[in-house]
Amino acid sequence: MTVIGLPAGRPEAPPVTRPSDAPMEALPAAISGKRLALGVLAASVVTMPLLRPAGPGNSGPADVAIALAIAATLYWAGSAKIRLRVPYAAPVGLLVTAGAFAALVSGRSGLGAIALTQDLILLTWAAAIANVGREPSAVRTLLRVWALSSIVWAGVLVVAVVAGNVSVSGINARNGGRAMLTFGDANLAASYFVVSIMIVVAARYPRNGFLRLGGMLLLLGALATTGSNGAFIALAAAAVVVLVASAARRFGLVPTTLLVAVVVPFAVAAAVQFPYGDLRRQSADPRSALHQSFGRLSESTGSRSLVLRDDLRLYFSSTPAGIGPGATKPALTSEQNLYAKEAHNDYVGTLAERGVLGALALFLLICAIVTRSIAIVRQPRSTELVAAVPRPSALVAALTALAVSALFYEVLHFRHLWALLGIVAALQLAGRRE
Repeated sequence: MTVIGLPAGRPEAPPVTRPSDAPMEALPAAISGKRLALGVLAASVVTMPLLRPAGPGNSGPADVAIALAIAATLYWAGSAKIRLRVPYAAPVGLLVTAGAFAALVSGRSGLGAIALTQDLILLTWAAAIANVGREPSAVRTLLRVWALSSIVWAGVLVVAVVAGNVSVSGINARNGGRAMLTFGDANLAASYFVVSIMIVVAARYPRNGFLRLGGMLLLLGALATTGSNGAFIALAAAAVVVLVASAARRFGLVPTTLLVAVVVPFAVAAAVQFPYGDLRRQSADPRSALHQSFGRLSESTGSRSLVLRDDLRLYFSSTPAGIGPGATKPALTSEQNLYAKEAHNDYVGTLAERGVLGALALFLLICAIVTRSIAIVRQPRSTELVAAVPRPSALVAALTALAVSALFYEVLHFRHLWALLGIVAALQLAGRRE
């Protein structure tokens, strides 16, 4: 974990982590700065779906809020003389270095500059969330804002689809009738709703059980309108993590392990014997509700296989440094490939675009995420932190969903991934202080 000293010239000063530890004359500025930073960070969480209209470098209105949140956090840190911690700095730094080297070697520095700038901005935003959110009240606010705002966004999407409002739902002939709200991509929208379901579970918010159930059903309805098969697979993986964690908490680790060992073979057998042929015939009808999801399964599987094959070919036909960040589609286009697409797989895509060094950096980033995930589940927590995040295992489930999603599309630049990573790091920092 990297530490940034603010202001410069005080590298040896001990870290000041609470406004109450600051000099008396700095308390008003520290408190007001913290409230400002938290408010703007909450606004950046609310606006995550606002990615259209698109600006330069695939930016969107949400990025304005992200930039303001970073600025507000730096103002708070400067006014309270707080040393900011930057979780994930080492692996992301190596990922950026690998990308820069690949871009220079391949001669695609323009494309690489955009991707690397995105890496650094998202890392900084996650660090802002981690530092401001390491008080239980702050992380509670961020989680509840995310849970409530995602339910509202889901409601907007469902109403727009039912009302036939294509300007809000994002449905058009080009995307095959799949809804995407203002994300600009149906898979991105689906991933956001999957993670948001886990956020609702983690925060147990809304507090009323019936309202919470209604909100989750609304999120599921919004997810269904995107027609994303990969998102439902990711949601299933997240649900398994939540169920296993709940069973381990209630019955103990050994009984839960035995239960999983018994249930898994039956689940696999049931999946093998499922009548997929009947479902495929039903979903082939354009009037079927399954047409835009299960009806696309064969086509989607075939296209992903082609993309995976092309990514591996690009890597083995280039240098070990990779072809450069964001260069997959331009490289395939220059070959006049009839199916020129982006990588659609973070694991293979990182290897192809950032080379062996980039793959190592991604592995280290995954290790850092796993380490923090274990910490927030197993470390002792105060009453305040338990009240703020009743089910931290649901955050681990959300990360599991994103890890599964990375098999089908690139998630490393998904804003909700980095917001989630910031919250996980905030919980770990909060646990260390107690």
